[in-house]
Amino acid sequence: MFLVLVEAIAAFVIVRSTLNDVLNTILIVFLVVFPCMVLFVFYMLVTKHHEKLYSPSDYEDETNFVSTYDRATREYRLTKRHASENAISIAQLKESTSDGGYAVIVNADHITDSNSADGNEAIWLGCNVPLEIAREMIIAAKSVFPHLKYIEISDVNPWDTHNEIYIGGSTKTAKENRLKELNQSDFEKLCSLTNLEQLHHFIREFAPKKAK
Repeated sequence: MFLVLVEAIAAFVIVRSTLNDVLNTILIVFLVVFPCMVLFVFYMLVTKHHEKLYSPSDYEDETNFVSTYDRATREYRLTKRHASENAISIAQLKESTSDGGYAVIVNADHITDSNSADGNEAIWLGCNVPLEIAREMIIAAKSVFPHLKYIEISDVNPWDTHNEIYIGGSTKTAKENRLKELNQSDFEKLCSLTNLEQLHHFIREFAPKKAK
């Protein structure tokens, strides 16, 4: 009704007024464009925001209205659940690897804090950690802490780090060691390697070449 009224008023002005050609042209363009704009707005509303067309009383169970409307909360819960499941897998791996003489250390005080997580984006991988443990831990750690992007092999003193995987290492130290960042495809390739020598060689490609 509003659209018809606006179009009728504009048409009446064109017919009855003594406006010059320029103003009449502007009104004609408006008559053509305005319905198209209204149609586009309705299209976007129906296709992108259709949940906003209903009130809670339109649902038999009003909790369905909340779950439909609050998409951001729903996605947040799914993300948190996924992270929680992977955190459990890390805890299980930590327990299983300790029996074999290997240790998994998570810098929990900083890596889980959004204010300081960007300062702890590294993984220090002990050179003696077997391929299966290293690969599983890197996959799980990247899933729980997606901001991780540096990996370095621990093959110098102190010797006890050779049997450890440290998650949440200092970004500052990684940059001081001139490590290159690993992107998502690099992590995927890393996890597809089939022996420990390949894994170490791949990781060392992201570190500066040592002088002979």
